[in-house]
Amino acid sequence: MARSSGFRSILRALPGAASLAGIVVGTGAIVGWALDIGALKSVLPGPVSMKPNTALAFIFASLALRLLLAAPDRRRGKLALAFAASECGIALLSLSEYAFGWNLGIDELIFRDPVGRLGISGPGRMAPATALGHLLLGSALVLAAARRGERAARFLAAFAALVALVPLVGYLYGLHQTAGLASATEGVAVHTAVLFLVLSIGLLLSGEENGLVEILTSERAAGVVARRIAPIAILMPLFLGWIRLLGERAHLYDTAFGASLVVASDVLVLGLLIWTNVKALHRADLEREQATLRLETSEERLRRSNRELDEFATVASHDLQEPLQKVQAFAARLRSRCASELPEEGKDYLERMEKAAARMQTLVRDLLLLARATTGKDELVPTDLSSVARDVLSDLELQIEATGARVEVGPLPSVEADPLQMRQLLQNLLQNALKFHKAGKPPSVRLRSEPAAPGKCGVVVEDDGIGFEPELAERIFVPFQRLNGRSEYPGTGIGLAICRRIVERTGGEISARGKPGEGAAFTVTLPLAAVTLPLARELAPPASSPRALVEEKPRATEGARADRDERSESGRDPQGRDLSRGVRGAARRDATRNADGGRASPPSGEEDIASVEPT
Repeated sequence: MARSSGFRSILRALPGAASLAGIVVGTGAIVGWALDIGALKSVLPGPVSMKPNTALAFIFASLALRLLLAAPDRRRGKLALAFAASECGIALLSLSEYAFGWNLGIDELIFRDPVGRLGISGPGRMAPATALGHLLLGSALVLAAARRGERAARFLAAFAALVALVPLVGYLYGLHQTAGLASATEGVAVHTAVLFLVLSIGLLLSGEENGLVEILTSERAAGVVARRIAPIAILMPLFLGWIRLLGERAHLYDTAFGASLVVASDVLVLGLLIWTNVKALHRADLEREQATLRLETSEERLRRSNRELDEFATVASHDLQEPLQKVQAFAARLRSRCASELPEEGKDYLERMEKAAARMQTLVRDLLLLARATTGKDELVPTDLSSVARDVLSDLELQIEATGARVEVGPLPSVEADPLQMRQLLQNLLQNALKFHKAGKPPSVRLRSEPAAPGKCGVVVEDDGIGFEPELAERIFVPFQRLNGRSEYPGTGIGLAICRRIVERTGGEISARGKPGEGAAFTVTLPLAAVTLPLARELAPPASSPRALVEEKPRATEGARADRDERSESGRDPQGRDLSRGVRGAARRDATRNADGGRASPPSGEEDIASVEPT
C-alpha cells in the first residue's frame, strides 16, 4: 500500500513537472534565438531547430496546464482558456500557410531565420507535424479549461502524443539524417517532440478525479495488470524495431524478413505477457472465491452466535428475573407482616436487600436490552422521528413534571431505522439529559436536527446539566462506566452503551461533547429514509410555558398513576406475573424509577424500555 501511495504521488506530480519543463524549454529556445545559442535552439547538431513560434506556443500551453492544475477559480479558468486558444491560433495560422501557400508574416515576426532550414517551405516556419501537434494539444487544453468534453480532451492529448512519438522514434533509431524520413514529421526538433510527449502525458494525468491515475495506482486486478503490461507494451516495440534495423543495416536479412521477425517476436512476447497475467488473474480469482467462502462461513457463525445470544436474552428476560421477583415478593411480605417484630438493624438489612434485588433486576433488564440492540430482528424501515419523539415525551411526562424541566423539540426528519429502537434511543438520551441536571435548577433540554453528509441527518440532544470532562467523551459509551456515584444518580451505566449499539446497527454514528457545569450534547448521525417525511412539525411547548407539555395531558398522567397503583395493589408486574399482594417495596421502586425517568407504563406488546443509566 505504501508503494502504491508513492507511485500515486509521482503520477500526481508529473503534470506540474511537465508544465514547468515546457516553460523552461520554451523560454530557453527563445533566449537561444535572441543570443544565437545553437544548443538552445537545436539540442542535436544539425539544421532542425525549435522555431520561435513553436517555443511561444509551448509557453502558452504550459501556462494553460499550470493554471488548470491550480485550485478551481473563474479568473484562472479564463486565463487558461486564453493561453490555450493562443496556442491553437498560432497552429492554425501556420497550417493555413502550408495549405494555401501564402505567407502571413508571422514566421519571422520575432526573430529572422536564415533561408534553407530543413523541412519547411519558408524561413522561421514550424514544421507541419509541429503545427498539427500544437493544434491537437491546444484544443485539448481549450476543452479542459472550459470544463467540457473531458473525454474528448484526453483523446486529443493522446493523438498529440502519437504525433510526437513518430519523429521521436526516428531520432532514437537515427533516422533524422536519412533522406527517407516522411515529410509529415520532417523538420521536428528533438526537444519539440519530447515536449509534445511530456505535455500530453501531463494533461492525461491531470485532474483531481483522474480515472487513469486511479487505475494505474489501484491495488485491484486492473491496476496490477496495467502496471505489469504498460512498461512492456511501450518498451518492447521500440526494442524490437531497433533490433530489426541493426540486422538490416548489417545485411543479415532483407526488409521482408525483418518485418516477419518483428511480427513473430511481437506475437511471442505478447503471448507470454498475456499468459502470465491470465495466470495471475486466475490465482486472484481463486483467492477471492476462498475469501468469499470464508466470509460466508463467518457470516453463518455470526448468525448462529446471534441466535444463541437471542436465546440467552430470552432466558435472561424470564428465568433469571424469576428468582429476583420472588426475593422482592417475600421481602415485601416480610416487611408487611413482620416489620413490627424486626429490630432496627433487621429493617436496615431488609431495605438493603430490597434495593439490591431491584438494582439486580434493572441490571438484567438493561443487559437484555444491550444484547437485543445488536441482534435486533426487525428490518430497517422509514421511521418518522417526530412521531417517535412525541411518544417518548408522553412516556416521560412524570419525570418532566417532577423536575420542572423545559423540553424543546424542533422539526425532525424521517430516517431508515427500527422504530422501536429509535424510541428506545431517544428515550435514553432524553432521560439522560433530564437526570443529570444541576441541583436546585430545572433542566433545559433541546432536541433538534442538523445538516450532515449527503444521505444522512444529524439529531442533537442538548442539555444544561452537570456535563463531563471532554476527555471522557468516549468512555461514557462503555458499559458499566460511571462518572458519578450511585447515591447521586442511580443506574447501571449501560444506557449510553445501548444507544451506541442501536446507532451502529442502524448504520450511523453517535458522539458526545460536554464541559463540567456547562451541560452536554449528544449528536446522532442516521441514514435518511428514501422518502423523507415533512420536517415542519413543532413538538415543543411554547417558550413561555415550560410545563405545558405535561399540563396538556393531566388525565393521561392521572391514568398512569392509577394504573401503577392498581398494579402495586394487585401484585402483578407489567407482564402480568403474580408478585403477591401488598408488594409495597416493588411499588416504591416503580415510583422511584418513574421519578428518575422510567416509563409510566410500557406500550402494549413491547418490552419495557430501559431508562438511561448514568455513565
